[in-house]
Amino acid sequence: MGAKSVRAATPLSADPVAKELDQFSLLVNWSPAGLFITDPEGCCTYMNPHAKAICQSDVGASGQPWAQALGVENPNGVMESWSSRAGLEYSGIFRVCRPDSASRWIEVRTVPVECSSGALAGHSGIVQDISERWTSDRRIAARDAITRILADAESAGSACRAILGEIGEILGLSMGLFWEIDSESRALHVTAVWPGSGSDFPAVEAAVRETGFPPGVGLPGRVWADRKPAWISDVTLDGNFPRAQAAAQDGLHGAFAFPITAGGEIFGVMEFFSRAVWGKDPQLLEVFAVLGSQIGQFLYRKRRETDLRRSEEMFWRVAQNIGEVLWIGDPASKRLVYISPACELIWGRTGEALLSDASSFLDTVHPSDRYRVTAFRDRAFRGIKVEEGYRIIRPDGAISWIRDLAFPVRNEAGSLGHIVGLGVDITERVRREQQRSQAAKAEALGVLAGGLAHDFNNLLTSILGNASIALDTVADGHPATPLIQNVISSSERAATLVSQMLAYSGKGRFFNEFVDLSRLADDFLKDVTDSIPASIQLRSDLASGLPCVEADRHQIRQMVGNLYLNALEAIGDAPGQVTVTTGFDAIDPEACGGSGDGPDSSGEFVYLRVADTGCGIDDAIRSRIFDPFFTTKFIGRGLGLSAVQGIVHAHSGSIRVSSQPGEGAAFTCLLPVVRHNGGM
Repeated sequence: MGAKSVRAATPLSADPVAKELDQFSLLVNWSPAGLFITDPEGCCTYMNPHAKAICQSDVGASGQPWAQALGVENPNGVMESWSSRAGLEYSGIFRVCRPDSASRWIEVRTVPVECSSGALAGHSGIVQDISERWTSDRRIAARDAITRILADAESAGSACRAILGEIGEILGLSMGLFWEIDSESRALHVTAVWPGSGSDFPAVEAAVRETGFPPGVGLPGRVWADRKPAWISDVTLDGNFPRAQAAAQDGLHGAFAFPITAGGEIFGVMEFFSRAVWGKDPQLLEVFAVLGSQIGQFLYRKRRETDLRRSEEMFWRVAQNIGEVLWIGDPASKRLVYISPACELIWGRTGEALLSDASSFLDTVHPSDRYRVTAFRDRAFRGIKVEEGYRIIRPDGAISWIRDLAFPVRNEAGSLGHIVGLGVDITERVRREQQRSQAAKAEALGVLAGGLAHDFNNLLTSILGNASIALDTVADGHPATPLIQNVISSSERAATLVSQMLAYSGKGRFFNEFVDLSRLADDFLKDVTDSIPASIQLRSDLASGLPCVEADRHQIRQMVGNLYLNALEAIGDAPGQVTVTTGFDAIDPEACGGSGDGPDSSGEFVYLRVADTGCGIDDAIRSRIFDPFFTTKFIGRGLGLSAVQGIVHAHSGSIRVSSQPGEGAAFTCLLPVVRHNGGM
């Protein structure tokens, strides 16, 4: 460019001085650097063509301060700083902001010029357009700063505030805002503000705190809707800028914003302001479009981490408080890796103890059910959803029923990641199902026994009647007399069996009256005192003043007698003790244990308990002791306890059994209290 321009210039003069001046003039006018001269106060007296081109100014020797002549941002502040060092060399980098063009960056250097007398004659200066270099440097600086912030940030909020400050400082901006999308209102709301170093923008800050922008409204809303950066040279003149009045009050003009995106999702918008009217800078927008994606990736990762942490916290709270045993298994090693704290409540063992020894879990399972549990775990670890019920043995020897459900958890690739299971204690449910089954069986047997008893009773009535007539008909000493008497005796014993069968079915003949249970039990014990075996002690603890029960006296006496005989048979020939107790209690249905045959409702009950020190009742037969015709004795009809149960049920009561093998048994009959005439 210089050689071509020189050839087009005026020919040099032959005069050496003039020739030197011509050469100097050519050097100044066609220098690749912008040159200018000022007077002692810093006002421009000369600018070479290149300086005018750089600053897009043709002020020449207009007498303006050089900062104003060159069009730098905040010229008054620049000149104030320059004047304090006017006698020294000076250098600085400034932004040139023009509404009709992108902002540019220039570097200015000035040196003082002295006249022959040593006085300050003015200043010579050089100006260079460093926009390209500055843009590259700022791009690298911004990228490095943001990368550093994102690497060190503990939260998305702290990262956004730090990024606003770094970008603002690097670009020499005045204010920065981070707008985040509110998922409920579907509007942008400010969550971070950077007010600039030593700056205060009360009007804008007040406006943004009360503002939420939907898509397309305001600068943030436009960026949200378009998903790309946007620029406004002067927000006070923009028709789609609701905060224009507040910005004017705070002296803000230029603005730009860019979206924070990741994976096609927009997380928010970063918005920045400048005090100067600022021409659009496409290169800057491109830089921050890329940085916005980088920031978005960080926010997306932080959001995932936050969601994961919340999920883990929620899982932990659920696992810590759930009443069932939550467990997690690793299909690769086929081992459990987690067992929730409820394990100690249900299994009676800590989860850590079961995890430390892989075989210890199977050891807790009832031996008869281990094959089912092994098959259950094998299918579960193959990724099959499976459910199984089994029994476990607690450290105290108690047996609990468990319903275990296992299902596979697959990762994003579809591969089997973990096995999750839930072990539920269903012991109470099994007990109730057994109760219902026992009740249904008892009802069916009762119907059968009642029907048979009525039929046998009709037959026995006929047999006894005819046998009695036949006995009256034959003469004394007749050979048939002993035979007829034997028929009558056998029929009467059969009638006793029928009576017990009717008692079991609850269809016996009842003549209810108000009965004092303690007095009735006392009368019975007095009657049997003389017949009790010498090896057995009979004791009683009969409460006085018990409320009455409405009952058939003979049926209740039969109930006491059957329990007494059952106690004697349980002790057998060995020394032992039978204790008969009566009392009063307010019973809750949940309090009834043993056989599980509890009252239908809560209320006031009197009870009769017959306890013995005999052989006790094995768990294997406990559920059958009230079945008619079931007996463990070589001689026996198996109707004594069946009749007791039938009598108690017929009187709206219940019966409980407490026993351990080798430690005796206690049968407690509960009968509802009847209040009459306001007394007891």
